[in-house]
Amino acid sequence: MTGSDASVVVQVDCGDDGVASVKVSYGGNSSDGGGVLVGRNPTTQAAGGMATFSRQYGTDVEFDDATLSVTTSPTTGTCTTTLTDYNSGEVISQRETAGRAVLEAIVSAGQ
Repeated sequence: MTGSDASVVVQVDCGDDGVASVKVSYGGNSSDGGGVLVGRNPTTQAAGGMATFSRQYGTDVEFDDATLSVTTSPTTGTCTTTLTDYNSGEVISQRETAGRAVLEAIVSAGQ
């Protein structure tokens, strides 16, 4: 995706009974260390997990192109990983799976 204010929203939802580890890399940097635990069940919540994962990653005209990579690794149930263009609301990529999913996008400030 391209634009002077290009921005992607990453969302991961594992429903009521799913649990997953989510790792995000943006521009070669991991923004979440070892990953984020996602799940709505009480055990996952007690362990510090998030009910759903949602973060925005963007660029500006002064920045180089950056690769956004999201890896969702469910341990229980099925999870949906979605990349959405923040400005248009258009879904760029979406994957629902009980197995590992990797979604990537290039975020560019170029015109």
